[in-house]
Amino acid sequence: MKTKFFTALAIAAATALLSLSLTAPVLAQAAGTTGKPAPWTLTFQSESAVIVASESDEETYFQKRYGLTAPFSADDYGAAVAESLILGLRSQYDLGPNFTSDDIIANSGAKQVAKLMKSYGLPTHFTRDDYIRALAINDAADRASHHPGLPVLFSYDDYARVVGEEQAESLATRYRLPNDFVQSDLVAAAGPKEAAQIRLEAGYARNASHAELVVAIGKHRADEYAKYSGLQVGFTAADLLDALQKDAWKYSHLAALSLPANFTDTDMVKALGQESLNYIIHDWHLSAHFSESELRTQVAQQAINEMRDEYDLNDNWTSAELLIARGLSEAAVLRDQYGLRPGFTAAEYEAAHKKKYSCSTGYGVVTSGGNCWYPSYF
Repeated sequence: MKTKFFTALAIAAATALLSLSLTAPVLAQAAGTTGKPAPWTLTFQSESAVIVASESDEETYFQKRYGLTAPFSADDYGAAVAESLILGLRSQYDLGPNFTSDDIIANSGAKQVAKLMKSYGLPTHFTRDDYIRALAINDAADRASHHPGLPVLFSYDDYARVVGEEQAESLATRYRLPNDFVQSDLVAAAGPKEAAQIRLEAGYARNASHAELVVAIGKHRADEYAKYSGLQVGFTAADLLDALQKDAWKYSHLAALSLPANFTDTDMVKALGQESLNYIIHDWHLSAHFSESELRTQVAQQAINEMRDEYDLNDNWTSAELLIARGLSEAAVLRDQYGLRPGFTAAEYEAAHKKKYSCSTGYGVVTSGGNCWYPSYF
């Protein structure tokens, strides 16, 4: 059995101060006489008060999180953690009583596939091709949404037409030009240098009409888009869909799963369900196949052991030992953080805090008014 790191003296000191319930340092907010909240201020505590305050906070946590009321045993804690997990799994995956790992695969996979079907408008029994096409069209729709008037599956000519008009309207708005502006209007408003840069980039003549200007700007933007997307100049809507389908599968989360080449929705249910199960197996060190009872036993024991190891407790630890251990740990952190002695007083804690964050010896900041300010939340 491990030796507990807390002493009988510490237990007695903590027990004698059970009436205290403030954390340290405490951010307290007093009500002002006008009914408005007063500024936040720090309240410092002695080490013994810190320990008891931590006990109180932790006791509240266990009550709210697991429905545990002190005193409770290690077995009580393990059972509560296991029950909490199992209730969560039942709710998340619509599991009935006495479920198995196979039920988690089936229900988790089915829920995820149903969500995909709704998101991408997939048919009831879809194939790999259906899924990849849906991903690609979704990507195309996202791209088209940045340019109102562009079809979901657009061609090079569609892009040039819509974006050319869009860019021309943007220039007219930016430089307060007439809707049918030409290069001379742009020179007068934007200046010769900027106007020349726009013209040379788009590749239109100095005497181009407004329509010719719009076409040139559109073709220039479409050329850029084709290069960026790995498409040929003059691409069709079918070319775009084909390119997007290749990328859709390449970057799909499902590409990393063990799916057959021509998978169906049934295959996807199994693969996604198995992925969910793998997380549970990893987190709780379970075998590949388990029952609800086996899951409950393993989760409970692992939770007990993890708490034991975290606070150097005995195997059959109690809530009293756990709460004091957590309080002593918090006090030790403060001693280390502020260089305090064991058994520090509230006054010593306050002095150490102010010293650490003062402008002359610590992390304080001199304000524009010449005052020393330090963050009150440290």
